[in-house]
Amino acid sequence: MKTSGYLPLIIILTIAIIIGTPVSRARLYPKGFNSIQICDRNGELLREVLSYDHKTSVWVPLEKVTPGLVASTIIREDKRFLFHPGVDVLALTRAALNNLQHGYIHSGGSTITMQVAKMALNLRNRNIFGKIIEMIYALKLELWLTKEQILEVYLNRAPYGNQTYGVEAASRFYFGKHADQLSLAESCALVPIPKAPSVLNPYRSPDALHKAKNEILLLLMKRGLLDSLTNAIGCAESLQLSDKGMYFGAPHFVDYLLMDVSHQMEGAVRITTTIDASLQRDLQKLLFNTLESLKGYNVNQGAIVVMDVADGEILAMVGSKNYYDAVEGQVNGCIAPRQPGSSIKPFLYALALQSGMRLSDLLPDTLIEFPLADGTSFAPRNYSQKYHGPTRLREALASSFNVPAVYLIEKLGTQRFHELLKRLRFETIKEGPDHYGLSLSLGAAEVTLVDLVNAYRVFAARGFFSDFQTVRQLVGHPSRRDHENMAVNHERIFSEEVAYLVTDILTDNAGRFKAFDTDNALRLPFTCAVKTGTSKDYRDNWCIGYTTQYVVGVWVGNFDGTPMQGVSGISGAAPLFRNVMIEL
Repeated sequence: MKTSGYLPLIIILTIAIIIGTPVSRARLYPKGFNSIQICDRNGELLREVLSYDHKTSVWVPLEKVTPGLVASTIIREDKRFLFHPGVDVLALTRAALNNLQHGYIHSGGSTITMQVAKMALNLRNRNIFGKIIEMIYALKLELWLTKEQILEVYLNRAPYGNQTYGVEAASRFYFGKHADQLSLAESCALVPIPKAPSVLNPYRSPDALHKAKNEILLLLMKRGLLDSLTNAIGCAESLQLSDKGMYFGAPHFVDYLLMDVSHQMEGAVRITTTIDASLQRDLQKLLFNTLESLKGYNVNQGAIVVMDVADGEILAMVGSKNYYDAVEGQVNGCIAPRQPGSSIKPFLYALALQSGMRLSDLLPDTLIEFPLADGTSFAPRNYSQKYHGPTRLREALASSFNVPAVYLIEKLGTQRFHELLKRLRFETIKEGPDHYGLSLSLGAAEVTLVDLVNAYRVFAARGFFSDFQTVRQLVGHPSRRDHENMAVNHERIFSEEVAYLVTDILTDNAGRFKAFDTDNALRLPFTCAVKTGTSKDYRDNWCIGYTTQYVVGVWVGNFDGTPMQGVSGISGAAPLFRNVMIEL
């Protein structure tokens, strides 16, 4: 009996301790609550990625919300918000009487502060016990936070339908504008949605939402917050909803980015990427039109990568003909391992020059059988099925003869060339040098387009290599400071002289005469170093090249590996490469 007498005192003390303990910021500003905006280098939105619990939400300070929306929310949700201590006794009494009259819970009498408490505690059940907890926590919130802070949390966490939380995300989703740019009518349209997100879905029930909007405008007029003319204009204003669904630009690049930087995304709200959205759109059209013209040669897919020479920023990544094709559109040809054919040869010749050979050195281009470790031999043939006798190193690379390349790798050692390719970050070369043998010089090891493009950058960058970049800036949650990429580490792979000599060969259109004639797709109206490649049986076409500003890589073929009909790098990938370079 004595113990029971102390029970009320224990309860009061417990409540006092709960209220007197500082509010947990983690409950009010949950980690990972914000969705992540992925933008191009100029700030254009590419995609908005849902937050950890599949919500689209963008936190904004209260001053970034239009005053009309703030006032309308208070009038509609909690007219005595500025005066009560978190619990409105009059509203609770009215709600209780209303519920008794209806025989079920018809209204809850919750204040804005109580709704914030419910959000913070993640309370879902509608019962008397939950309501008591809400009230206690609401008193706590009022003690530790200002009214403005409480209102900011509510406006940023309230549900606005379509997996959209907070006024900023809702403003962008429904009206395509920021929360501080809404008209009064648009503000009043958003205010009632949190009470019934499914019933007042703007796309499904526009008439119901229009009616609710007008009721709030009338309420504002009755409270003396706007005149009759403004009310009439607001009621007459029709809601111009944006297209349903979120914009999705540079899709292959964004997919790749999300795999690449997922470990850095915790707490991020905005990622500024290296991509140029305008260029990306132009190249998507260019690839589609080019592939349409090559359909008759069984060329159905292609990919394009454009990088900036200076820092390796990816400016465009087009992974397939049409990302939205149901069968193979979402395959990213820029990161799919394929055999590069002759496009790998410049690195072998650079290794030879780095080792002391000269452009004037003679290499054999005759029928030679190279002995293999298993006792057999390998007799490479040129693309033209012709031999040219002793050939200077410069011409052998320019005309992409196969026999001199095999001769070079045997002379230099497969191990050395394999090590060079690994230094150039060809991550898909998994096997050791003995697995590939002499055919490594002809592109037997599979590489990706993005790795090949970045490797070619070593020549444009005067012999220095660095990893390519996808992100320019990561902006975190308001509690985190902005993060920008660390300085890129550069590693010298070739001397500046070697890089210059290889570039000089690859820009010499006359030097390609024996292989391609002088009137070919690689003849550009400006200085451009370029190399093509064709894998065995015409399965892959490559064309990689660079200027002082850009490195461009093009691949065409078929994702299922079926051969093209006699289409080589010079006739398949090269015309597309030319168009891309001219576009740049």
